[in-house]
Amino acid sequence: MNIKSGEVLQVINNDTDSAFRLLSYLLSLFTELVVSGALIITILVISPTITFGLAVLVIGMMLLIQVIIRPIQKKIGRGI
Repeated sequence: MNIKSGEVLQVINNDTDSAFRLLSYLLSLFTELVVSGALIITILVISPTITFGLAVLVIGMMLLIQVIIRPIQKKIGRGI
């Protein structure tokens, strides 16, 4: 093993930073999912009609983006 101690320390330092960033991202994602779930359940309990309306609105916007906006962006990206 012809590895210098400086290289080992650099690899350990980089791996530690990467692992910390990954764990921070996963914790943030988990927190956002829990909060979103709590909000959806709260809105559903308070007013199912509003929840249904919001679901239809979000699904409609997602379809609008997928069907209309994304093909236009792909055309522009290819240079028409």
